[in-house]
Amino acid sequence: MTMGKDAVVSCLSRVLHPRQVIGTYFLNADKNFRVENLRVRRREMKKIRGKQVMCLVVVSQALLHDDEPVELHAVERNFKIIQEGPSDYFFDTPSVAEDLQEAPGDEILPSEVRRVQGQRDVDDVTAAELRGGTVQIDDDNDPAPENVVHAGEQVGDIFQQEWGHTGVCYRRAAACRNTSASTSFPPDVKPSLQQMFELFFPKQYLMQVVMPSLNKTLLPPVSYGELLRWIGLWFLMATQQGPDRRDYWSTAPSDVFSLANFRLNEFMSRN
Repeated sequence: MTMGKDAVVSCLSRVLHPRQVIGTYFLNADKNFRVENLRVRRREMKKIRGKQVMCLVVVSQALLHDDEPVELHAVERNFKIIQEGPSDYFFDTPSVAEDLQEAPGDEILPSEVRRVQGQRDVDDVTAAELRGGTVQIDDDNDPAPENVVHAGEQVGDIFQQEWGHTGVCYRRAAACRNTSASTSFPPDVKPSLQQMFELFFPKQYLMQVVMPSLNKTLLPPVSYGELLRWIGLWFLMATQQGPDRRDYWSTAPSDVFSLANFRLNEFMSRN
């Protein structure tokens, strides 16, 4: 199938950019996780790993910010076409045969490669050039020469080597100091238990990553204080053994013989 505007494609999440956006939408995604139903908007030069490369800019109706699709991009060869777009919007790819020029003693390369030879990144090479076999690519998948094991060669077994402590403390030899972890406050400041909890809690991650993801589906949106209260209620319920979670929001009077001997309705509704 031919790539073009409005084509439906899929792509591995680990090669999509911007990375901070991908990390927000796909937390702990497996390295082989594919993002499906991406729609191509355009081709555009983007900077990836410090280099300007030709990329596809795509969007998904499942990834929205302020009700607008978030634009993602990756090198074109990383996309798999699921459905072609309108033929009027196909991206023009020049024929390899028309783009070849032979020069005595030179390797046959597309003229575009020859013009910027030594400056063109492998990500810029078109699929047509790859299929034509006119571009030599070192995919760097082969082991280094010193790591190649030849037929009949004996390789040492690491489990036959000597293991254990040599008697030398490398940390002490490097003059590393042992320091005890501690917190420091001004003399007139006595932090509360909540402040101490927040000090060791990933507050920025909670506010910048977790809460925006939560509030995509919550109306009205949850505030930082409400989220702390929710976590606190879980800690409080964890101190009890036996009651069902619903018992803490029961409307029956609390007594020592009930499963839950306190109620949480005044702090937060169960739903």
